[in-house]
Parts: sequence; structure tokens; C-alpha cells
Amino acid sequence: MRFYKRLLFVVLVLLCTVANAQVLDNLSPSATAYSLRNLRSAYSLTSPAYPAFVNSSYVPSTITNPLIRIRRSSDDALQDFTYTVNGDIDTIALKTFIGGPNLFTYSEQFNNSVWGGLGGAIATNTIVAPNGSLTAEAFTETAGNNEHFIDYNYTTPTAASAYTMSIYVKPINNANRYFILRGVFADGSASSYSTFDLNAGTLLSTSGTNWTNVSITPAPLGWFLIKGTYTTGATVPPSIDLIFRLQFMEVTPLANVYNGNTAISTALWGAQLQKGQQYPGYTPTQANPQLFVPSGFVYTWFDQSGNNRHITQINQDNQPILVDSGRIIRTATLRPTVRFYGDGNYTGSSFLTNATASISAANSTINMVTKWNTYNGTFNNDSNHSTAFSFSTSIFSNLDNTYFLSFSSIPLSNILFFNCCCFDCLPLPPLGLKPPPKIKGIILGSSG
Repeated sequence: MRFYKRLLFVVLVLLCTVANAQVLDNLSPSATAYSLRNLRSAYSLTSPAYPAFVNSSYVPSTITNPLIRIRRSSDDALQDFTYTVNGDIDTIALKTFIGGPNLFTYSEQFNNSVWGGLGGAIATNTIVAPNGSLTAEAFTETAGNNEHFIDYNYTTPTAASAYTMSIYVKPINNANRYFILRGVFADGSASSYSTFDLNAGTLLSTSGTNWTNVSITPAPLGWFLIKGTYTTGATVPPSIDLIFRLQFMEVTPLANVYNGNTAISTALWGAQLQKGQQYPGYTPTQANPQLFVPSGFVYTWFDQSGNNRHITQINQDNQPILVDSGRIIRTATLRPTVRFYGDGNYTGSSFLTNATASISAANSTINMVTKWNTYNGTFNNDSNHSTAFSFSTSIFSNLDNTYFLSFSSIPLSNILFFNCCCFDCLPLPPLGLKPPPKIKGIILGSSG
């Protein structure tokens, strides 16, 4: 008997490691399948329509074969995420969408009084922004022999601190102009700046020692993302603001003070300032700064079985979480995982649901859920799949990201986890016990 068990074990492992095959490719059709990785090579779906946003100018992208739809806490924007070439959820895109703190207020409204300036006029919401929304501003020079800039006074700088600033810029007509990113205290001390040629998309030079890690990179729709880190000295002037200035310079002759040309115009969008040297991604603000790293909550988990039993939670208080304050929640094996909370009672807890299926859990993390209608692979309509996906402690228990599956109330505690497999990789039942005809569901702590 042991020989046959080992032989079956080897066959199952080989089935699960077929080249280019996904977890469900070698198994019977599943009734539903949710995961943070691709489960089926034949999975095909285009992002369903997004609901209208109220608090955000964000324009979501339509994604092919989305795994999950995430709501970010900073502005309630939604975005779908698919998988990378290795089949795992695109964590880079996810963290970029979540963004980081933003100490600037009115980050897309440069005509607001929090932004000062000289020698220019702002036309609001006239340019399509990098995210596709009509929310970018145009800075146009005004006539007169002046400096030409807009700036923001940051009122609470601290000594020996790094501040990373970023801004999206797009040349409309920048003939004979350079663009300058300057940091300077209001008393004129610690002035440091970097100079860019927007027409060529290049960084020309950096003056002073305060600016480091300065860069300009292409962004969608002809935009550039400019960012750099300004570090204050061991002491800062008392009660003096730190000014971040977006300034223009005449090229020939080279001058900061020059006669403005009303034909010269530059698009601006998405200013961000945060403490530290990291740039996790842009976070828009209104009247209040974003002081904390945003989180990402699950709005929809898409069904990869092909049956379109997607599960959703529109109530923010009941949405499970995937990104906690900028940190992707992971299992002990470092796989991204969704965290559910509460007691699984569908009232004060987090849960996802549709008309026929639902997932709830009691303070557990879940990163893959699949369900078959029968154990032997025969696919039948199963009107009871709603119960099968009501995951509470009476059906599943959780300890350190290890999940236990019950066959007809007979617990199998030594579930085997592979980097590719789920259903067929369960251990054989004890000698003398036959597999039951129904399988409630499978939850993996690591879906590989």
C-alpha cells in the first residue's frame, strides 16, 4: 500500500509540474476559483465596468485577465490588477497604485492659494494628465521682466531630514527655456536646484549639495516624472519655511529674470512631497495632506473558473485588506495574501459575496480558494456552492497561515503544500476511509 501511495504522490507532482501549466489546467472543471495568481491558462476576462468615483480624479485602467480589484484608502479610487509573466499578482503595479504619504495639499490644483508664484498664470483642468483625466494645469508665462515660477511653502521642516519631491511636467511650448526644481529656505539659505531640458527630457545639472537622487523619466501621454530628494542640514532656520519651487530659466541669454513670453507654456500635474528617500507612487490630495501610507482593500475578487462568479464588497467597513499601510500582506512563505477579520458572521466582519457564493473568515489570511462540485471530477450543477463558500471557523480553522480542510467533518490536518498544486496534492485519507463524494473547498496558505 505504501508503494502505491508513493507512486500516486509522484504522479500527482508530475501532473502539477507540466510545463506552462497552471494549477487548474490538469484538474476537473472548478465551480469557482479565486487567487492572487493565475490558476488557469484558459482564463479570459476584461475588466468589468468600474463604478463612478466621488473623491478621486483617478482614471482606472482596463485590464486583461484581472485577478482582483483594489480600493485605495487615500481617495477610494479602484483599480484592477493582473499577473506578471510568472503568474503572480503584479505587486509593483499594486504598490505604485497605493502610493505613499503626500505632505503637499491641493496636489493637482496649482491655482489654489497654497501655491504661490510670480510671472505666470494658471489655466485649470485644461490638459489631459498622465492618468488620462482632464485635471492637469497649464502654467503660461506673463509679460514683464520677472522671475517666472510657482512654489509651495512647507512650514514644518526638520533638521537632517530627507524630503523627496516629485512632479509631472509636460512641455507645451518650451522654446528657449529650461525647467528648474529648487529647494530653498524662506530666508534664502540652503538654496539648491536641478536644471532640466524638457524638450530633450534630460537632467542637465545640479547646483548645491542638498539635492540628490534627481531624475527625469518618461511618463504616459508625453509627460515626464521629475523627482529628487532634498536633505536639510544639521540645523534649520527657526520658524522659517522650506520652499519647493518650480521655476523657468531663459536659455539664451541664460537668465532667471527675463521678459516673459505669453506663448511659453508648460503643463503641471501631481505634485508630491514625502519624508524619506523612497518614492512608492503618487497620492493625490485636496485640503488635507496624506500623512500616512495608504492601504489597499479588496473590492472584487475575480472568479478564474470561467463561471464569472466574481465576489464583491461595496461596503468599505466590510472589505478585507491586501495592502496594509503600504505593506503587502504576505504568508509565511512570502506569498501575497488577503486578510479577513472578525468572526465570520457577515455583519461586523469582512467578507466578499455575490448572489450565489461568498467568502468570510475569522481573523484569517487567504490567498487562494477553489471549489469543485465533486471529488471525482464529474462536473455537475451544484446549487449548494453558496454554503461551500461560507468559510467560518466551523468549517475552516487557521493557525500561522496553515489551513485545515474538513471532509464531511473528518479533519485532515497534514495538508501538503506545493509550489504549484492544490486539490490533487492533498494527502490520502487514513487507511480504510474512502474519499467522500463532496469537497467543501480548498484554501491554500501558499498558492505558489
